[in-house]
Amino acid sequence: MKGMLGAAAVLFLLAGCDQTVFELSLAPRGGLMHRELSVYTVRETTDEAGTVSRTNVDVPAERLAEFAAHYPQRAQDPARGVTVLSGAFGPDMPADLGAGQYVRYESPLGSGAVYLERLGGQLAQAQRVEAVLARADASMDLWVAWLGWELADEPGWRPLRAWLDTDVRRDLKDLALRSYVGADLWVSLGHPPAEHTLLAHAVQLAIERGYVRLPDAPALARAVGQQGLAGLLPYLQRLLAGRMGVEQGIPESLGFLASAERARQSWQGFLQAHPHAWRRVQATLWPAGAQIRDAEPAAAPQPPDELADMLAGLLTPGGDLAGFIDGLRVRLALPGEPIETNGQWDAQAGAVVWESSAPSEQAWPRVLYAVWAEPDDQAQRRLLGEVRLTGGQLLAYSVWYSSLTADEARRWDSELAALAGPADLWAHLGQFLEAEQADEWLQAGARLLRDALADSPATQPAGEGP
Repeated sequence: MKGMLGAAAVLFLLAGCDQTVFELSLAPRGGLMHRELSVYTVRETTDEAGTVSRTNVDVPAERLAEFAAHYPQRAQDPARGVTVLSGAFGPDMPADLGAGQYVRYESPLGSGAVYLERLGGQLAQAQRVEAVLARADASMDLWVAWLGWELADEPGWRPLRAWLDTDVRRDLKDLALRSYVGADLWVSLGHPPAEHTLLAHAVQLAIERGYVRLPDAPALARAVGQQGLAGLLPYLQRLLAGRMGVEQGIPESLGFLASAERARQSWQGFLQAHPHAWRRVQATLWPAGAQIRDAEPAAAPQPPDELADMLAGLLTPGGDLAGFIDGLRVRLALPGEPIETNGQWDAQAGAVVWESSAPSEQAWPRVLYAVWAEPDDQAQRRLLGEVRLTGGQLLAYSVWYSSLTADEARRWDSELAALAGPADLWAHLGQFLEAEQADEWLQAGARLLRDALADSPATQPAGEGP
């Protein structure tokens, strides 16, 4: 069962290794987003006493240059080992960590703004999912070919192969999707699953499909604990024998799974007899297969030799198509709590905060967003009598106002400027909404204002209610 832990491996950063950390500070100022990216590498070391220490070291120059190319300013903090890159951008964000935009929608009564950015990962996720499923298919093809090499002459091979090619292949693909899409998507949404969540999913799938039963867990745990994955071989023999129609005992034809050494010898014999089987799936198992074929022979991935590697390749077909490689902290300073965001609002700091891991280039992208509005208090008090248009209503009004042509905006502004006060505005909006010849889109803006003023005493003539 420990072999399944590989399905959850994408949840962990490279513990004990150098890790590049990105700290991104954002501050909107008018139509530009001021952006400060601090980049440093954390090196973790463990001394003989087991004490873990972490120090900042310089980011490799070549990698740092990739990010610095997107910023007009660069500063160095040698004492902390931090490089700070900065600049003001809008509406497009620099393509340093991904792609994004910051847009501000202005109106005379305030503004609405949207920040949206993809950090890391790959947009073409349909292709990545297809690649994961192709890897699962290729892995299964190899295993079926190996088992067929040993069992093709057995009377029970036909039903066994049918089961492998349908049920097991289907479940292997499902496991691959859980390990790739599940882990990446959960983390990209900012909600990393618990350490063994993916393992629990895999075990639940195995139980429902009849591969294993929870009452057998103690015996399986003991077998694996004492012998490693070789402890699963008797169980695998019994599972395959049952699918071959053998109710009692283990047929001699399954003797090649009697021990880890015999399984390894059989596997090596199969690869020697059918070298094309590995070459056929190599490019599928490794997406860079086309490049590998042109590389030095020593660089080409070799077929797994040990039983643990053989089983791991079958149980975790998602492999290196997923993963998170860097630390990521993002802080967006705002004048008040946003209308919508997938980050955490820190009221004391006055900022939206995101903190997780940066996806690898092949993983599900991490998308950050925040939507907020800033009222013009003075303009609203002059026209509305008080600050009435805020939050989502102000955002909607600002987006609507930004859609007006220059001529429409002039006419709209002049009409509102000619009104005597909030009560006059209320009456004028009502008449405008009832006018049969009025422009429907301008009426939409009038309706937004009237909805915001509906319960305001300042918009009513003396002695009248709303």
